[in-house]
Amino acid sequence: MKKKLFLKELQKILEVKKISENILLDQNNFDSLKILETISFKEKYFKKLIINPSEYNKCKKVHDLIKLFKINND
Repeated sequence: MKKKLFLKELQKILEVKKISENILLDQNNFDSLKILETISFKEKYFKKLIINPSEYNKCKKVHDLIKLFKINND
């Protein structure tokens, strides 16, 4: 998945008007429900990617999620 599309999907999950890599997740309602939505998103689009659920809690910024999902810069 391209980064632009990933950010667009993440924008829907976080329910924010604008999204960038530097947005702090904890200031944008990245709570347990949003983590579950992100896991569901992963299961739908990234079936082969293995992410331990505890890794989501370690993410502080959108950039950290991009790295976690192994999204390229294209």
